Amino acid sequence: MNFRKVAVAKAERYYVEEKSDYNIDDMQYLFGRGTYTDDRFSGFEYQASVAAGYGRYLVRREGLNLQAFGGPGYRENSVIGGDSEGEAIFAIGESLAWQISPNAALTQSLNSDIGEELAVSRFELGLETNIIGDITTKIAFQARHTSEVPVGTKKTDTITSVSLVYAF
Repeated sequence: MNFRKVAVAKAERYYVEEKSDYNIDDMQYLFGRGTYTDDRFSGFEYQASVAAGYGRYLVRREGLNLQAFGGPGYRENSVIGGDSEGEAIFAIGESLAWQISPNAALTQSLNSDIGEELAVSRFELGLETNIIGDITTKIAFQARHTSEVPVGTKKTDTITSVSLVYAF
């Protein structure tokens, strides 16, 4: 008998997001945000977006921050083996950061880029706890939903992760 080990790739995603804020006062800000997703299993070669707009802290106190933002933007969708298509979007989102205790923090965010052709939404929930000294662990759940996808592709993709983090 001849046995061979076969590796099958089930996922490969690269995602970059940057959001910069310009504070108007303690509770309001203007933002600029850019995202780039390269996910070969989504049916898209890549998706990239930029947006700018207004944000506001709904709650801002020591240990607890809740903010919401929204503004117009543009997204480029490139289908694998197909055309690249751009569209105007409206980006909305919210994020929560809660320092539960000196050793535990909860983060949660929901962002949506809504266009005429499709909407892309990302949800993330994470719990980070200090183990000892500069070592923490993070348990996270992410879900990404695209309203319209190429044939044979799932609309929702999820990732669950457990990470060990060392702070320098």
